[in-house]
Amino acid sequence: MPLKPNSESSPIHCRDLNFIVASLFSTAIMLSIAIWAASDASFRMTIWKVRVVLCLEHVQSNDPEIASELGITDSIQSLSWDSLGFRVIGICLLFFLGSIFTAACLSLSISRVSQLKVVGCCLIIISWITLYASVDTIQDWRARRHAMKLLPDLKLAATNLQKQWPSKPGTLPPNITFYVSPETYPQTLLVSGRKVSHPVSEELGNEISQGDDGIIRFDLAAEYDSTIEFHPNGSIPKQYVSGFGYPSPPVTSFTKLKENWFLVRYGNY
Repeated sequence: MPLKPNSESSPIHCRDLNFIVASLFSTAIMLSIAIWAASDASFRMTIWKVRVVLCLEHVQSNDPEIASELGITDSIQSLSWDSLGFRVIGICLLFFLGSIFTAACLSLSISRVSQLKVVGCCLIIISWITLYASVDTIQDWRARRHAMKLLPDLKLAATNLQKQWPSKPGTLPPNITFYVSPETYPQTLLVSGRKVSHPVSEELGNEISQGDDGIIRFDLAAEYDSTIEFHPNGSIPKQYVSGFGYPSPPVTSFTKLKENWFLVRYGNY
């Protein structure tokens, strides 16, 4: 006589399978976010843009009234259909799906409690907390790695700038084209010819500036709150006044790359 299938075992098996699938998707999403943070130079900007778009952070400006009148504030707070905008949508989607799959794991474990599900849920929650707590460390590691790749070119540029600070537009080795206005902003070189707004791999940004005691600061294209600085007299990074006359945010942290070279992060963004 053929045996009848157990009517209760099938639903239990299905719930266990759903729990495993939800756990795997949640884990995959966490790994995706961690890998993204460790590889994309514009990840920090993406997270900042998410907070601004969701009104979790206010846009700071040296002159808020002028920024508002020119529409700069509204432009920053809105979401554009560019590489940064797609990144914002992507990271929001990942966090949304991650929360859905994590909630599904919790729901499935509560509907039929087992030791394996409880342990699995605890591991997933701990993993999310660990990711949240370590994402800044991951980004700092990535920023330093990218900065080290740029350093040989910047050292060559700094060597030439030390010999003579330019007083007219030109090109610095290795192939850095710039514009300078010696009458108005003689200590600031505006880099031209940059094509990628929010690069995956770090690049030289818009400005190269000269500070007190021969300090040379190189803006970065992706790390919006950081610079690579050359301090020939052995000083350490500190708050400064830019070549345009604006005070910089306070130093948040700095990392020594080589002798007299630092990766410096400003502000608490």
